[in-house]
Amino acid sequence: MASHRLTLIYDEPIVREGLRIHLEMGGFVVRTEPSGALEPSGVSSEVTDLVVFQFKPDLAFPNAVHHVPMLAILDSSAAIGEAIRACDDFVCYPFDPLELSVRARRLCENLEQPVVLPVDHHAEVSVADLRLDTHLGRAWKDETELHLTRREYELLTVLMLNAGQVLSKQTLLRSAWGTDFRGKPRTVDQHVSQLRAILGDNREDSRYISTVHGRGYVLKVKSQVHSMTLS
Repeated sequence: MASHRLTLIYDEPIVREGLRIHLEMGGFVVRTEPSGALEPSGVSSEVTDLVVFQFKPDLAFPNAVHHVPMLAILDSSAAIGEAIRACDDFVCYPFDPLELSVRARRLCENLEQPVVLPVDHHAEVSVADLRLDTHLGRAWKDETELHLTRREYELLTVLMLNAGQVLSKQTLLRSAWGTDFRGKPRTVDQHVSQLRAILGDNREDSRYISTVHGRGYVLKVKSQVHSMTLS
């Protein structure tokens, strides 16, 4: 399995470097930034799988779903309430760097659990100008219906239900083909290529399905145009 990409945002250079070393020893590919250089909520899932950052009360956390898990490092327990509301997990000084690695690993493992529909539930999902109705088993781009094979439809459904989240080829195989399918990851590549052609998408300058090298595929989304209705 490919290493997870982690963005570490922390002010103090010595502490930042020490945490980077521990996280890389834990198997992460780490890039580092000082706190003022990057807002945690502004990091895209196309460049990182997890953000570990120094929590500050004045950081802005928009209401829109950010699609990238965030693990906060708190200077004191006074900010726990705010961190719980804004982040996926946190550690509080003093902490063991091993604990940070374990919590980061747990959040990344959760990335491999895609959204699936509950039994006997249906969904109407919209992402940008794409729309599908799982009750009817149909999909549209703008107002034009897409003529998809069963596998193309299942693959598009998984990508749309998990829009903005990078999904590995193995995860896509399990979710769209089923756990009993014995095909190889190359099968996913072929069907993504076919789906891109149907959507009029371009691999080099993708509007819909992006390749995240070493990780898998992601359906690009801006949260304000991503909606799902269950019934």
